[in-house]
Amino acid sequence: TYLNTGRITVSAAQNLTQGIKSTIEKGFNDLGFFIIQQGSADRNTHVDIRLIDFESTHGFLTLGTFVRASFELECTLPSGKSFTNIYRVEYEFRHSFVSTAAKNRTLINRAISDALMRIFKDNDFLRFLETGQ
Repeated sequence: TYLNTGRITVSAAQNLTQGIKSTIEKGFNDLGFFIIQQGSADRNTHVDIRLIDFESTHGFLTLGTFVRASFELECTLPSGKSFTNIYRVEYEFRHSFVSTAAKNRTLINRAISDALMRIFKDNDFLRFLETGQ
């Protein structure tokens, strides 16, 4: 199955949590799963933001930018059987000029998007979601 959620775009005016939630819902819908906001479902999936981090360092000749994103997913069946995994990305960029705010936003958005895409490309999770195995 091909999933095309695109990249999440976060701006200062946007509610980050809502943007991530919308992206996750779109990803599940694109894979053919239906989202039930309230009530009972045969599979309950919960995604927590574990870390979204940006760090900039200044060395002697180069500058460094470090971007990290991590999400924890737990999917539980009524039988009590569950699947849990952590999806994380960490990028390090070296450059000789100070990054602009726009470039930094792009790097943060890339880390968040790539970590979320790992959820939707996890064959073990998708198999558990589809079959409970």
